[in-house]
Amino acid sequence: MRKLLAVMLTFILAAFFTTSLSAGEHGQRLLPFHAHFAGPVLGFIEDTTMIEARCTDVPDGKAAWAIAFFKGWGNATHAGSSSIEANHCSYGFPGVDEFGQPVIFPDGTYGQGLISFEAANGDILLATYDNGASDMELNFMDEFTFVDGGTGRFKFASGYGVEMGSVDFGDFTFVIEVSGVISYKRK
Repeated sequence: MRKLLAVMLTFILAAFFTTSLSAGEHGQRLLPFHAHFAGPVLGFIEDTTMIEARCTDVPDGKAAWAIAFFKGWGNATHAGSSSIEANHCSYGFPGVDEFGQPVIFPDGTYGQGLISFEAANGDILLATYDNGASDMELNFMDEFTFVDGGTGRFKFASGYGVEMGSVDFGDFTFVIEVSGVISYKRK
């Protein structure tokens, strides 16, 4: 958890110091964005056909073993009471089991994430997330980027930040804190 906290703090400080530069560069006004959500882990799809179609950019030396799905509720700045739906590719190392059959050993890394925030008024904010890692206590962290294609005031969203949270596989729930910056204007 300390390593994740150190990485998150470094990323937030870098975002803070580059915000004014990037805002001036593109004529965008980057605003703080914070959110927290909790909800169920909906499951892991291990269907190889679906994984091959969805997980097209797997890091070198790794393989995708599942697609993870989440749904949560909480609050976000600029969105109020909100819900989220997310999914990502879970990675691991390819190997063979004790019977010589090919298997993938999950290593806690993930990426190629897609997330959709629905604001209190129904506006949709879209983001991608990548470079995810979880530790042995099931704490996780990744980097997200807001993308165009949402609705309402989020139609031309941009920005970035970090997500940090934990999963409880005892009751298949998660909690997440999101921190970053957002702009509503076209790039």
